Amino acid sequence: MENDFIKRLEERAAFKDPWDDWELAQESLDHIRKLEAALTDALQYVSRADWYYLKPETRKALETNDE
Repeated sequence: MENDFIKRLEERAAFKDPWDDWELAQESLDHIRKLEAALTDALQYVSRADWYYLKPETRKALETNDE
């Protein structure tokens, strides 16, 4: 699922710190937020039994501490 954004980020990281570029950092943040929203939406359709088959690192990444 590689796209132009990921290629630009990789090219930028190869030559210097990508976070020196404010616009790229903002675009990265927007991209991450969209991915999190899509993942949250998709996970609503995963049955409880199927959670068992997720990799442990995936389950850990999905844990939230919104307390």
